[in-house]
Amino acid sequence: MAPRELARRVLDAGTEGLTLLGGEPFDQSAALLAATDLLVAGPFEADRIDTARPWVGSTNQEFVLLSDRFPGLLDELSVSPDRVEITVDPAGRVAVNG
Repeated sequence: MAPRELARRVLDAGTEGLTLLGGEPFDQSAALLAATDLLVAGPFEADRIDTARPWVGSTNQEFVLLSDRFPGLLDELSVSPDRVEITVDPAGRVAVNG
């Protein structure tokens, strides 16, 4: 599916928020950054694991607020704990995110 079509379908569905992980989404950075509220900048560094802040993997990564849609978001992050989501599907497969 073309990136523009995917974005149209997500927005037409009334989606309020969407999380895109990894570097691959930024292959389409020209359209993506214009619609991004919060960016986690910096590469993941396995020897600098961050277990205190949500949404980041390593301590070198920083939060960059790119819109004014959620003005208190950076303040909220300082008191938001890191999270781990564990999902077990009916077939017994386990997925870990966080």
